[in-house]
Order: sequence, then structure tokens, then C-alpha cells
Amino acid sequence: MSAPATPWPDSAPAVDAGHLVDARWDRCFVWGGVLLVPVPILCHLLMQALGVPVAVSEDLVTLLVMVPLGGPHVLATLQRTLFDRRFWRHDRWLAAGAALLLLLVAATAIASAFFAWTLAGRPLMTWLLTFFFFWAGLHVLQQHCYAARCLGERRPVAPGLGSDRVDYLVLLLSLYPVSLFRMSMARPDGASGAAPDALATRLLRELGASGAFVDDYVFRIGRAVPVLPDFLRHPAMWIGVTVAFVAATSVFVVRSWQARRRGEPFGARRRLVAVAAVAGALVPLFPSLDVAFQGINAWHSFQYLGLAVLLHRSGAALGVNAPAPAVAGFLAWRRAVSATLLLVVLILVFAFALQVASDGRFVMFGHDEPPTDERGRLLYRPGSVLLGYYLFGFGFLLVHYLCDTVHFLRRPSVR
Repeated sequence: MSAPATPWPDSAPAVDAGHLVDARWDRCFVWGGVLLVPVPILCHLLMQALGVPVAVSEDLVTLLVMVPLGGPHVLATLQRTLFDRRFWRHDRWLAAGAALLLLLVAATAIASAFFAWTLAGRPLMTWLLTFFFFWAGLHVLQQHCYAARCLGERRPVAPGLGSDRVDYLVLLLSLYPVSLFRMSMARPDGASGAAPDALATRLLRELGASGAFVDDYVFRIGRAVPVLPDFLRHPAMWIGVTVAFVAATSVFVVRSWQARRRGEPFGARRRLVAVAAVAGALVPLFPSLDVAFQGINAWHSFQYLGLAVLLHRSGAALGVNAPAPAVAGFLAWRRAVSATLLLVVLILVFAFALQVASDGRFVMFGHDEPPTDERGRLLYRPGSVLLGYYLFGFGFLLVHYLCDTVHFLRRPSVR
């Protein structure tokens, strides 16, 4: 059940035209968090320079983002959904979907890692990670579009014809030109290494890239090549998306320049679109996508923590429940960090226990060489730390995606 759309409470502070709160708040929470994007990449490069193994470095970068930002932003959603009895009473279908997701993730991780269950020759977890990646990308972009929509309704100048659609197109396409380029290099059977006949593979080799670099540059997430249908690996896909993104970005630039000439301010909405376009286009160029997307995740989580305060203050308009007072502020953030640290400790204890109990079948940060069964087939053996995350944390992340996908669609824009 959803409550009728209601405006922001009378107790909400006055806002500047064109801003969610004011210029300073928007600069910090709406678009300024883009400065966090390079932090995980720089930390990974530093650890590599210090000789830290790649797998260990990637997991440490994940923890670096997860503890202060990733975990709290997920818990901000869980506080008003799974952890609130009113959610289970008033939004039963969404609650049932969330509970089913938690069970599905845990069962998939166990079936893949301990029983080697496969579907079409791929571990079940690979299919789930494929679903996760595409949903994660759309979730990040949907949040940007939601913020842009709210900002658009507060701008003092009426938008030009079609400008909203152009802004949304830039935001929605920004991550995919390079990502699809790298997806097109994947082998049809999901084996490691680049497909030698792929156009993207040939282009990289003609540019002087080594064979090892090209093989490592294949699109991977969670150290696995996702399940990719043939149409996604076709060169027409990345070429078409790239052309569409360049065209939409060019229109955005021209219209922004024309608006500037008319004396309109280059407000928070245009800044959000601009920095999202630049970050989305450049971040997937980094070889390790696990690290690169943690940069996007850092900005996304920081932006969400700011939006969550505003969402909770107008909780009746979410159509789910009234907000828990402790969530709307930095006290809630500190509690969320503490809860995230407890989850990390639980994962590490589980990982160490699994490494000891498995006699080396599972190790903390994964094997240097993927293990195989007696027939020579690759086994799904994530590091026990990563497996612990799949069992105890990954399901909550997908629940966060589900609930906020619904809430961003259901929630009326800020008025």
C-alpha cells in the first residue's frame, strides 16, 4: 500500500531556488562527492606499489568503502524497511520480495562454493553476479536521475524543450560505452582471456597493448566474467551506445552554453549531469573494475546518505512508514558504521574459520591459481572473505537495491 503524495513537512527549512537545500549542501552531497571517486583507485595503486597482492588489495579497497559509506548507506534503507515492523505490515509484497532475495543469495553462494552447482556450465553465483552488476549500474544511475528530477523541479528557469530527457539520457548512458567495449572482448564460453576475433581486442592490440593486458582487460566483476548474451558482446552495441552518449553529451553542452549566455546559472542539476558524465565515462577505463566501481560506489553511497536524511524527514511521502528519528542525522551514521564494523568482524571470523576447517580448499583472499576438479574444470572458489560477504552482506545490498528502486519510482519529487 502506498500513501498519497504529500509535500515536504512544514518543519523543513526553506530552500534556495534550484537547490535541494542550498548551494553549500548541494555542493557537498549532490555532486561534490565525485571527489571520492579516485580515492579507491589511488589506494589500490599505492598498495600495488607496496607489493600487496592484487586480490588482497581489491578486498581491502572494498572494506575501505564499505565501512564508512557503503554499509551505512545500505543500513539507512534497512532501518526504514526490514528493521521496521510497520514495513512488514504495510508493504507486504515488497517485504516478501526482500526476504526472498536474502534466501536466494545465501542459497546461491552455498550451492556454488560448496556443491559446485552450475547452470549452463556456469556457477550459479556467476549468474547472480551478472544480475547484480546490471542492477547496480541502473541503481546508481536511477539515483542520479532522481536527484536531477528533484533539482529540476526547483530550478528558477523553465527547462528548454526536451532538456530533461537529454539530461537523463546522459546520466543513464554514462557508464556503458567503455563497459560494453570491455564486455565485447569476453569469450562466449566465459573462459578467461579475451576473444581474439573481437573488434575491441583487435583495436587494443593495434594500439600496442600487450597480450597479457588485453586478456586482463576483459570485463570482470567479482573476479568473474559475467554471463553475457551475444547481443551485448556484439561490436554494434558498444559503438551504438558510444555514439548515443556522445550525441546526448554534445546536446547537453550546447544547451548549457546557450543557457549561460542567457544569464542562467550553471546550477546543481547541470553540475550533477556534467560530473556524472565525466566520471561514468572515465572510471571503467581503469583495468581493475572491482576497484574502479568502488570509486563510483563511494560517491553513490555518500550522495545517498545526504538524500536519505531528506527522504526520512518526509517519510510519509515514501508510502511505506514514518521515519525512525534516529536515522535522520550523523548519530545514525555513527551507529551504522559501528554495525558495519561488526559485520566485517563477523565476516573475517567466518573466513578464518572456513580456511582452517577446509584444509586449504578455501583461503582468506582466494587462490593465486583457480583450483580445478578431477576433470580439470574450474571450481568456484572465492576467497573465504568474499564468500563470507556473499553469505552475510550481499543479500542486504540487493534488498537495498530492491527497496530503493521501488521508492525512487513511488516517491513524489521534492516540491
